[in-house]
This record gives sequence, C-alpha cells and structure tokens, in this order.
Amino acid sequence: MENNEHIPHDIVTNEIFTRLSPKCLGRCKCVCRSWKFHIETPKFIQFHYDFMVKFESNLSLIITCGSSLYILHNFLGDGTRQLTSVAMPAFARNTGIKIVGSHNGLVCIGSGKTLNNYFFFNSNMPRNLKILPFAQNVLSRTFGGKSLDFLQNRCLMTPGFGYDHIDEIYKLVYIFILTDDREPQPEGMVYNSKTGSWTRLEPPMYVEPPLSIDRWIFCGELNNCLHFVGQRDKNIIITFDLHDEIWGEINLPCCKLGFEVEKEEYELDEGYEIRVMILLMQVF
Repeated sequence: MENNEHIPHDIVTNEIFTRLSPKCLGRCKCVCRSWKFHIETPKFIQFHYDFMVKFESNLSLIITCGSSLYILHNFLGDGTRQLTSVAMPAFARNTGIKIVGSHNGLVCIGSGKTLNNYFFFNSNMPRNLKILPFAQNVLSRTFGGKSLDFLQNRCLMTPGFGYDHIDEIYKLVYIFILTDDREPQPEGMVYNSKTGSWTRLEPPMYVEPPLSIDRWIFCGELNNCLHFVGQRDKNIIITFDLHDEIWGEINLPCCKLGFEVEKEEYELDEGYEIRVMILLMQVF
C-alpha cells in the first residue's frame, strides 16, 4: 500500500473544512493563502452554512436585553447550554439594541434612538464585528442639511436586512420619515456590503404619512425579497426586491395562528437571570 505524505486537497476542502466550526476555520485561514481564499469564497460559505443547518450543528439563540446582547450556544443540542455576553461597540448614542435580521449565519444589529448605528457579526465568532458607516451625508442632503442630533426626536424609521442571492451581496434597507414636515414623505436608503456604502432609494408608494411607517414590522426574506407587514388600515405586505431594488405589494393572506410557548431560565455569571420565551407559530 502506497504511503501518501499529503492529504488530497479535495478531502481537506470538501470533507474536513465543512465539519469545522467558524472559529476553527478562522485559524485555518492563517495556514496558507490557498486555504484562506477557499474559506472566504461565497460558494464555500454557503455550503458550510447549509451543512451546519442540516445537522443542527452549533446552533445559537441570540437574546437582547436593553443595551446588552447574549448568545445561548448549543440551543437545540442535548449537551450543556452556555449563555455568554457579547462585548458591544461603544456607540455614542446607544439607547438599546435591536436584531434587524440574519442570513447565512451573519447577524445584523441596530442601535441608537433612530437605529442609526449598525454592525454585522457571526454568533460563533462574536469578537469579529464589522461596524457599518452610517449615511449621515445622505440624511443631511435629504432634510436640508439638518444634523443627526436634530433628527433624533423627529425621525420614524424601519430597517430590513437580507441577502441578494443573484449578486451574492448583503443589503440593509433603511426607511425613514421626518414627522414635523408639513407634507412628510418617506425616504429610503440601502447599504451594499460589496461597496461598503449607502445609496438613496426611491421611497415606497404604499406608505400613508406621517405615522404609518413606525408600525411596519420587518418579517424576513423570501424569494430574494424583504417583506414588511403592519401598515395601518391596509391588509398588505410590502416587498423589496434585493436585486432590482424596487418595491412591491402583495395581499396579506388570511390564516389562523396557533401558538405554543416554552419557557426556560438561564443565569449569567454576574448573577442576573434571563427568562427566555420561545414562541412556536404554526399556520393551519
């Protein structure tokens, strides 16, 4: 039998890498350029994510409490569940945080009174944060050069986060409206993870100003579109095509919802107790 000194490249990349945790993959990227290049390709990232989800490996539950963020590891596993605290960026106007959305293991977090601070992170590697530059210049041009401080108590907004499967780009949509205008009109911006910049959007035509936008609820992504519900006095779903960056509208389906609630309690090292209510929704 021939004694091979090296493991075939295909076995390393297709069999071994897919079974490693994101933390271990981060270490493998430091071994050589070819490994780093392979691990960072969108194709491998998607393949690795699908593998982890298929076998329910290393799933986590993210919990927000005021301005704090916690991760419950091994959420669906049979072993020990560990609740850890995440070190948050020191935003100047941090008045609480909100989970905007997640895709492929990447989580988008918003912070600030008008959610004007954002960052991306992976729950398995929470120390590696990517802070997004906010489009202060776009807001200033939109509202006649007014500063963000002026807009703090006058701006209603709703964010949405998703992944453009066609161009393989993460996008963050930010819809806002200035309430003290005589004729308030909704505005929109979109952040592109590839270019790292914000651009203006044509506003949706389905918003009834001035107060309906604060009732929007971002529900997630489906068929390469973001979906928002909750507009006042209209049973509709607002959609945003992540590739073409255009708005749409579909009727809200009639359904009956059944709910089951499971409660578990966890304790932090500092002695604080968090009660997690897991809501399971079923459409009949």
